Amino acid sequence: MVVGRRSAEVYDDREPLSQPSKLDEDETRSPRWVLRMVCYVFILTTLSFFSGMAIMWALMRPGGSLRQTGGSSPEYLTSQEKHAPADAPASYGFLYTAEGLQMMNQLLDITSRTQGPLAALEKSEQLLKTSRHFLDACHPLLHRFGRILYFKAGESGLVSALRQLIPFDKDAADLASALATKKGASGSAPRGKTVDAHVVNLLMTCNAAYLHGAIELFLHTAGVAGNIEPAISFVSTHICGRLGSDFRPPWECYHGIGHGAVQFRRHINTRATLSSALELVHKTLGGQYSTGWNGLWMDHFASTTVSGHDVDDAAAALSVCSDPDAGAGRAQGDCFLYSPTAFLLHRPRAYREALTWCKEGCQGKSGCHGQCVSGVGMQTFKENLDNLRLVQEICNAAGPDLSQTCMSGAMGYHFFAFGTSVPKASCAPMKEE
Repeated sequence: MVVGRRSAEVYDDREPLSQPSKLDEDETRSPRWVLRMVCYVFILTTLSFFSGMAIMWALMRPGGSLRQTGGSSPEYLTSQEKHAPADAPASYGFLYTAEGLQMMNQLLDITSRTQGPLAALEKSEQLLKTSRHFLDACHPLLHRFGRILYFKAGESGLVSALRQLIPFDKDAADLASALATKKGASGSAPRGKTVDAHVVNLLMTCNAAYLHGAIELFLHTAGVAGNIEPAISFVSTHICGRLGSDFRPPWECYHGIGHGAVQFRRHINTRATLSSALELVHKTLGGQYSTGWNGLWMDHFASTTVSGHDVDDAAAALSVCSDPDAGAGRAQGDCFLYSPTAFLLHRPRAYREALTWCKEGCQGKSGCHGQCVSGVGMQTFKENLDNLRLVQEICNAAGPDLSQTCMSGAMGYHFFAFGTSVPKASCAPMKEE
């Protein structure tokens, strides 16, 4: 037979197709064959390059997008997209805006009036269709909603957060409370009935964010109490195991267990890291160790998580400062001083609210309140170096006993930032008192 311009002998005893062909040895060494392959590679490379450029040109044209190539957008996007402002903060950034806080307060108000979260979750489903901002941030909003209701309920957090949704008999409710509060708690309770299908659907709203918030805070709390493993078993049996046989609801529940497990371990490891770092600085810096500790505490509170969950509970956030394994006796005052930085990273410019955060978080902690308020003054001035009038107003809001402490924090920041005292000219806008 003819192959190109060369002849090849045809064998009668052909070998299976899976074996390599027996090419003539000279064929593989032919300069023409090599040249032909080079040409093929060049042509393919050229075609690929210009095809890619054509696709990029099409996508980058003004108004161009993949959406225009076919199909229609979901109704929940097309019906509201034209009403969405371009400057709306996304996801977790929306939680602490005035609108985000208003939405949260609306859900909390509905819960209070109806004695449970059922109606609030039904309202959430409505907001998904009517509010583009809620649509964009529904997962972090409902996540935080679940955590707030758990936190407000105290010892009965899990049972209270899930009332009207997942009922627990007395034995199960008592066990949940004990796991969250008593070290070494144990016991068992029979699993309840499968949850109503309508409720399961509500719990799945926005990727089961509300359920995740309640589960994770329960596991974190139980873990701190020394009961992480039985707490995980409780959630698996009494919540995940009652959400029906469909794939998604139990999956979301077990996903929430993952949230809680890592948050508990992060809590433990954070304290271990702080203790180790404090010891390292003390060991290596000699007489300057206290300055190193100051930087350590600043970094700790400036490294808050994106979600902001770690500052929702002021007392828990500040507890690291009085923990014998962390801040107690090791620049504790600096720890209190830098603590409001974490709050203000999530609530930008909410200085008055930061003063309230200090008051709540410092209850029962000696030396905390004044240092925390001083930190608010420091951070206020840091973010408003040309507006001492605002700093004065914020510090006056701290009350007559702490206003000067607050101003001292502000003035101290100026010295470390510029190496000088505050110029008299900068004090001119301040009111005479």
